[in-house]
Amino acid sequence: MMILLLVALIATLTHSAHVHTGVLDALADGRTANIWVQLPNKKFNPRNPEHLQSIRGRNERKIAHVNIMTEYANTMQVPIVSFLKEKKANFKKFWITNAFVIYDANLEIVKQLEATFPELISEIYVENVAHIEVPVSQKVEIGSKVNRKMANWNIEQVNAPDAWAAGYTGAGFVMGNIDTGVRWTHEALNPSYRGTGGSHAYNWHDPNGQQVPFDNNGHGTHVMGSMAGSLDIGIGMAYDAKWIAAKGCASNSCSQADLTSSGQFMAAPTDLNEQNPDPLAAPHVVQNSWGGGGGQTWFHPIIDSWLALDIVPSFSAGNSGPVCGSIGSPSDYEYAISVASNDQQRSLSSFSSRGPGFGSNHPWADQKPNLSGPGSSILSAWNTNDVAYNTISGTSMSGPHIAASTVLILGPIGPNGTCPTSLDCDNPNNCLCVEYVKQVLISTASDNFASPAGVPLTCGGVAWDTVPSYHYGYGILDVGAAIRKVAADLTKFNKH
Repeated sequence: MMILLLVALIATLTHSAHVHTGVLDALADGRTANIWVQLPNKKFNPRNPEHLQSIRGRNERKIAHVNIMTEYANTMQVPIVSFLKEKKANFKKFWITNAFVIYDANLEIVKQLEATFPELISEIYVENVAHIEVPVSQKVEIGSKVNRKMANWNIEQVNAPDAWAAGYTGAGFVMGNIDTGVRWTHEALNPSYRGTGGSHAYNWHDPNGQQVPFDNNGHGTHVMGSMAGSLDIGIGMAYDAKWIAAKGCASNSCSQADLTSSGQFMAAPTDLNEQNPDPLAAPHVVQNSWGGGGGQTWFHPIIDSWLALDIVPSFSAGNSGPVCGSIGSPSDYEYAISVASNDQQRSLSSFSSRGPGFGSNHPWADQKPNLSGPGSSILSAWNTNDVAYNTISGTSMSGPHIAASTVLILGPIGPNGTCPTSLDCDNPNNCLCVEYVKQVLISTASDNFASPAGVPLTCGGVAWDTVPSYHYGYGILDVGAAIRKVAADLTKFNKH
């Protein structure tokens, strides 16, 4: 059966393998490099996947998506797996992008792949490397903050306490981040880690094999602190939600293989041996405080699967401001929620990347960023010990506010509830919450913002105080307004 499927798949392909010129340069004179081998992706509409239209039930659709994608990739990958094993190559394969990374590949193996599988391989290129959005400044403090019992200014600014007062604190939801890891024993984060008191399986992923959560940088711990830090300490937006994490960034740099492995884990978390994937253990939202130059598409298939699985994709816009047109990838993808940074005075941070986006046609969106959140001088947890804190700035710090806000505003609906939606689907129980969340966020964002730090004040012919703009997007996050909109939408929805 698998052979017949493979023959059928290959019969649909009409291209030849394209080896990028950079590969030949990287492997010249006997050098080696990590090489990416891309097979054809399974194409589908991520907001209403064609391969799931006959499947009823949200959980059933999630399981079916992972099974279908896995079978598609595994079937097509069979001959290449055999080839690479015969060559004793060090490689890893991915179902979520239908691709391989070959570690320390040489020119000979690339030429043999090109010659042997000209109809099966789409592209061969040198592995991409992204970077965390490096903080602009830092101020480390050591000392327990338990019983501090005061919300940081940034949490007050976005009106998260309005959600708390209404009883929505993130309980029952799961948030993920792909970053430098998380110090899971930290006093602000240990209570909300899903693996506390249990197993790290399905809750932590390190592509390089470390089976206990760690953070050798601090960036990922800070990000997660803003998302899920405890109420007693006052740094976390959704303090009753649980968190899981994947170490997509070895340090300041994040390899394509590690990010792909981490994105695949978020779609369907696995045991510590990367086996037995379970999409029902996936988070409701994933924060990504990393990126690269604009116009890159290699992470798009991962975001597409996240959408099909109803996982909200939040991405920091980047720290390349105040230059216009400086939004990085994957934040510039049309389906990514792109987050700018503002300060305590509600002024856009000078470092915050500006739009417009990479383009106005699929897969790009001209309107980037989508909205803004607090990102200047943010206090959160740090990695150096269990009572370490750091005040730093960057869009890496603003993104977590949007990620955490999603589980607060979904509070009235519940972790497995039906979202009021205008999506064209035949059964409300199948409708995605992802697009609904995005529409709520941008439609309720506050237009109460000040003149941005840094010039120019106009990007793409649009002034900063226009809504939407290429500075603030649709405005500054307002969780209170979002909660009220969801409640009103639910009232209308339930009357029908």
